[in-house]
Amino acid sequence: MDVSDSMSPSATVARPRMRLQLPFAAAVRRRASDVPEWFRGLAVLAGLLAFVVAYVVYLERMSSDATAPASAVSSSGGGSLAYRSIDDAQSAGSTGFQFVGGWQRVVGEHDGRLHGTSTRSFRIGATATLVFVGRSVRVYGVGGPNGGTAAITLDGRSYGTASFATPRKQARLVVFDSPPLAPGTHRLSLIVAPPAAGSVGRGYVNIDGAAYQP
Repeated sequence: MDVSDSMSPSATVARPRMRLQLPFAAAVRRRASDVPEWFRGLAVLAGLLAFVVAYVVYLERMSSDATAPASAVSSSGGGSLAYRSIDDAQSAGSTGFQFVGGWQRVVGEHDGRLHGTSTRSFRIGATATLVFVGRSVRVYGVGGPNGGTAAITLDGRSYGTASFATPRKQARLVVFDSPPLAPGTHRLSLIVAPPAAGSVGRGYVNIDGAAYQP
């Protein structure tokens, strides 16, 4: 009898499966199993801490971009009005500061001052004048325990005083924010005023710059 006749036509022969064995994969699995549980937990914790730090840095960068002087806005007048920044170191001209009466330039600061500079004086009567073409203006200063006061005049009219005194050093302090002005050329002056009674500091008027809305 033919051997082939004794097998069912639908019968199949099971063939052994070949598995590819990778020596290095087995070694990796053995190494991973040898790592203590506490070490793996520590690695996970380190990863989480790195993520949190990166996220905080990202938020701080986004916040600093949102408050950059070049993108300062005001909601006065019923809408968002872009302001143009003027650095204290910008030379006097059609738009710029002019300092008269003994001022000192401070450079290389990285505490938030525009371009890292400011201009200060404690000499009574020293004057900083800004001529600009626009509809409003604000002045930035550096405040601190030795901060003084400055008398403000705008187009020859008195607007009181601006205070530079703060409990601790504060850059980009808004010391004056004008009301809406008629479009055109305006002249703003800050005059160093005598220190307040009982003041023990020199009374620095420290100007960081300005911004105007054209």
